Amino acid sequence: MSGHVGPEYADITVNGEEACEAYETHEFDIILMDCKMPRVDGFEATRRIRQLPQPEKRDIPILGVTANVLESDVKRCFDAGMNGVLHKPFSRIELSERIIQALSAVKEAQANTPSAI
Repeated sequence: MSGHVGPEYADITVNGEEACEAYETHEFDIILMDCKMPRVDGFEATRRIRQLPQPEKRDIPILGVTANVLESDVKRCFDAGMNGVLHKPFSRIELSERIIQALSAVKEAQANTPSAI
């Protein structure tokens, strides 16, 4: 264990189309998806990712990042396939907690899924 905390690789994209392209060519543990991006918004980008044929790519945790706090806005994030929502502005502690929750949920789901033999 190196004691390293934080991502080994991170990528920032300016729109949802670039986000999908980056995800097709790189491996990530989690995606922080801004809901309001030009060209392809975060909702559509999330739907595209959820339709990928490879389960290991399709099932990545995606946290929506938004300034909207209405219940209908949060519902829209979950309806698009996001695993959680971060409301702007957020603290480092809140970010860390949400990432840990999302990654723990994936790990738990994988542990409860029978592996194909």
